[in-house]
Amino acid sequence: MGAVAEPRYALSIGELIVCPEPSIVSTVLGSCVSVCLYSPRKKIGAMIHYAHPRDPAGLSSGDDLRYGDVAIPEMIHQLVALTGEKPHSLLAKLVGGASEITGGRYPFDVGHENVALAKTLLHLNGIAIVAEETGGKLGRKVLFHTATHRVQVSQIPKTTSREQRVIAIGASTGGTAALAELMKALPKEIPPTLIVQHIPPAFSGSFAERLDELCPFEVKEAEDRDDVRPSRVLIAPGGRHMRLEKLNGSYRVRLSDELPVNRHKPSVDVLFDSVANLCGGSAVGVLLTGMGDDGAKGLLRMKTGGAKTIAQDESSCVVYGMPRAARDLGAVDHVLPLRKIPIQIMKLW
Repeated sequence: MGAVAEPRYALSIGELIVCPEPSIVSTVLGSCVSVCLYSPRKKIGAMIHYAHPRDPAGLSSGDDLRYGDVAIPEMIHQLVALTGEKPHSLLAKLVGGASEITGGRYPFDVGHENVALAKTLLHLNGIAIVAEETGGKLGRKVLFHTATHRVQVSQIPKTTSREQRVIAIGASTGGTAALAELMKALPKEIPPTLIVQHIPPAFSGSFAERLDELCPFEVKEAEDRDDVRPSRVLIAPGGRHMRLEKLNGSYRVRLSDELPVNRHKPSVDVLFDSVANLCGGSAVGVLLTGMGDDGAKGLLRMKTGGAKTIAQDESSCVVYGMPRAARDLGAVDHVLPLRKIPIQIMKLW
């Protein structure tokens, strides 16, 4: 019999994994940081992927692993409990923390602060950092072999500028909760992002405001002729269609009061069609939980034009209608549970 392959796990932002058996854990980092913590004697490892050193607005719950001041102590606690060892007998390897533009809600270099926090908390627990690859300007792909403690790191080259990418997302029933989970897992610097959520006009503005409070980038209800730019998310107002438009080399959105499409206004297909026409392969299309088939044909047009496409899987959907319709049309490159969609988006942009 051949050797049994080690199980592989993909770690998303705000996730912690402790592996009592030999495993390979992968993740993709920008300004985020991963701490690979392990027991040399027990050959047991753990890994965390956090996005921010702490919550500056105090809006998160006390167990939110997107923040390093929560994630690192929790990882140490779990590994100590599993191995029965003291913290000072553990060793750590540190990866990530690429530089970002300062400003906005975080008036500091998030990558630098993420690294500094990890070093401080590990030092306070007597844990030695035996290897480090941090800082710089490029993202990283990481593989952590928990049994041998080997960490493989490869930098992600900047092939297509993030400013030229557009992310288009559609959702319906169950979408407000799904979008909140997805968007708050993304880092501060993201490509221009456009969202159509089937929602009544009275609620789209407050929904955008809620996401703006949860996320490190700007989220707003779209207005006609709003600029489409990096680290900005525009949500279609209830009762109005939203399209992408290009004028003098720059993107903006246009809103209209046309008749419903697929019985919806705003319609996901209207947005996706416009992105397919203008962006070609420089786009990522995402279809989340929802009833019916709005967005399925538009996602197929995006895929046919070269865009990368993602659909939420049945197990994590409230209603597996729109993603199923897109899958059945052959419009989907990646079918994923909701918690894995943010990291796949980051891989694709």
